[in-house]
Amino acid sequence: MTLKFLNHFFNSLNESNLSYCVLRGYESLPEKINNDIDFGVSNSFKFQFFDILKETTKNHGYIVQVELIRHSVIKMKLTNRYGNIIKIDVWWQFNYLGLEYLSINKMLNSRKLYKNIFYVPSIEYEFALSYLKELLHNSWIRTDKVEVLTLKMKEKSHVPFNKYFNKNIIDDFFISVETKKFKLKLLSLRAKFSILLKNTSFHGLFYVLINIYRYLKIRFLYRNEYYNLMNKLVDKK
Repeated sequence: MTLKFLNHFFNSLNESNLSYCVLRGYESLPEKINNDIDFGVSNSFKFQFFDILKETTKNHGYIVQVELIRHSVIKMKLTNRYGNIIKIDVWWQFNYLGLEYLSINKMLNSRKLYKNIFYVPSIEYEFALSYLKELLHNSWIRTDKVEVLTLKMKEKSHVPFNKYFNKNIIDDFFISVETKKFKLKLLSLRAKFSILLKNTSFHGLFYVLINIYRYLKIRFLYRNEYYNLMNKLVDKK
């Protein structure tokens, strides 16, 4: 049933011309799900994405449970009466404390069709997202993740970093992978400061303060503009 559901879902997304991609861990899909399925979706298409998800889950007898909402991400669990569970995370911006650190639209522009079934990011954007997620949120890189990053590091891997980081910081990103450095607290702080400066430069201080406030409000008060999104996904009894 899971394979049938995923094939139907991917086909519906593709037919809608919706801008999406499966961010990582996609190699065994749709035949086998090894972990959560992480989707990146253009902000302008997110409601259309959830409409398609809701329709497909109903058609296949799945119930959607929203497990977590954060700034620009929602985490869901799909279950059916046979005990099948599919976990789906949907991102429409990559941010730290509400401040963008990687352009999802540029990632989606780089996407490619995988297995002729669904879309995935270009390898340089997959590398950038995997690296920055570990660096910014954990301040270190897991041993197993370094091996994966080494395999995905290519000649053009610097391109996704260029908007928010200078050459010295980007060079240190690559050095940390090449030398297999795992604890990166100082580099993480430098990267976060760069994200703050770049967002202020691009959008102004008011934008930065508002987005940090929204991030904190969503995380700690759980009241936010995405509440209507939850209602779209979960039918009221």
